[in-house]
This record gives sequence, C-alpha cells and structure tokens, in this order.
Amino acid sequence: MEVYQISSTLVPAAQLRDDVKQVVVLKEAERQGCPLKIRLPERPSGRFCTAQEDGGGIYGTMALPNKVFFGYTVTAELVCFVDDSGAVERVLQKLSASKRWSEPGVGRFLYDFWGALLEEDLRKLEAQEEKITKMESAVLNDPPASLHQKLMFHRRQVISFLRCYTQFDDVLDRLLENGNGLFTPEELRLFRLLQERVGRLRSTAQNLREYCLQVWELFQAEVDLRQNRIMKTLTTVTVVFSPITLLVGWYGMNFAMPELGWSYGYVFVIALGVVVTALAAWLCKRKKFW
Repeated sequence: MEVYQISSTLVPAAQLRDDVKQVVVLKEAERQGCPLKIRLPERPSGRFCTAQEDGGGIYGTMALPNKVFFGYTVTAELVCFVDDSGAVERVLQKLSASKRWSEPGVGRFLYDFWGALLEEDLRKLEAQEEKITKMESAVLNDPPASLHQKLMFHRRQVISFLRCYTQFDDVLDRLLENGNGLFTPEELRLFRLLQERVGRLRSTAQNLREYCLQVWELFQAEVDLRQNRIMKTLTTVTVVFSPITLLVGWYGMNFAMPELGWSYGYVFVIALGVVVTALAAWLCKRKKFW
C-alpha cells in the first residue's frame, strides 16, 4: 500500500492519517486487509469507465485505451486507487515532481490526475492519423495485400479511444452532479474544463473513425477498379481473337473444302486470320476499349 498526502504538492507519506487529505494506492491482493472504511470498487467482468455514488463518496473503474485499468473511490478527504499495473503509481510520482497547488484538495488532485492520464492521447491520435494517411497513399499507389488488415487494426484502435472518451464523459457528468457535495464550485469548474477536453478528444477520435471508413471505401473502390481493368483486358483479348477461333472451328471440321486443294489456300487462311485480327484490334482501339 502506497500513501500520498495532498498538500501544496503530492507528498509520499509513511502511514495513513485521519486529519489530512491523502491518496492511497492498493494492490488487488491488499483489498481484503484494507484498513480504510470505504467501499472499494468491485472488479467488473468487462473493462469500462464507471462512476457510482455510495453514501458520502463516489466509486468506480477507469479503463483507458493503453490498457490501463484501475478502480477508484473518492471521499471528501481521501482518494483510493486499486491498481496492479503500476500505471497509477507512475502518474502519482509525476504529479509529485511537477505539480504545485495553491488550494490543494481532492477535486483539484483528480483534475490533474486525469489530465495527466490524457496528456499523451492527442499525440497518440495524431500518430494514428499519420499511419492512416500513409495507408491512403498506399491505396492510390500500389496497395499491399495486407493493407485491409492493417486498416481494420487501426480502426479498432480508434474505436477503443472513442469508447473510452464516451464513457469518461459519463463519469464526469456524475462528478458534476456533485450529489454528495464533495467538490467546491472551483473544482466543478475544473471538471467542466476537463469534460470539454475529453469532448475534443472524442471529436478527434470520431473524425479518425470516419477517416478510416473513407480509406476503406477508397480501398474497395480501387480493388473494384483494378478488377474492372482486368475484366476489360480479358474481354478485349477475347473479342480480338474470336475471329481466329471461328476460323479454327471451320477448318477443324471434316469436310472437303474447295480451298484445301488450292495451292495458295494455306497462305490465304493465314492472311485472312491476320487481317481479321488486325481489324478487330483496330475497332476495339477506335471504340476506346483500352
């Protein structure tokens, strides 16, 4: 169990105290022996961002696209995390080294904590956009066979961001209700700013999702166009050589044809085949079949 005191900054503490505002990080294995008299969030079957009121506090879970998943409980004097990944501990150490608060409080801490969790999300979304743009260029040049698989992978990644921001927005709505009176007006204002930030990230993720769909449609159109070109080529070849095929069929019949006894019959048939083939090719070219 790790303990931090919320003062002008986040200070590591040796033990729990009842007279100060503090942050506690528990491992899942420490749940049963937890000395805190608060309700800890249950481990859900799925991974979602949730928030529920319970007496004088709020508890729930957070699931982020980078596979960070933890539970939390918030009261007027305490924030408790249940986390086995170590992600919460890393964020707390970062806040301890960088943040200074003139009016420390639980709400202010939550605002900075969740802000730190979202800090790299815009960069990650921009990285996703760059990869999708490269795939769009590949579609127009020479799409590899595995391009559709890569595109679907990035689309699933973008959807995971979008799902997270939608659920996170619901969590902030619950905090802004402030049914337990845990937060001050200033802290509620900060939560509204955070909600606006989440809304912008959600809009970016939504645009990327639509971008993935557009690239997918472009890929399908390019595949259809290439198939049409192949069919057009095969059709043209068939049309050009159909007259020769007809001649082969005629002279393959077991009948006594007059020109078979003619000394120039063989040359005549060859010349006829060449002329008819050239004429068919010229007509196809004139009709812009290729």
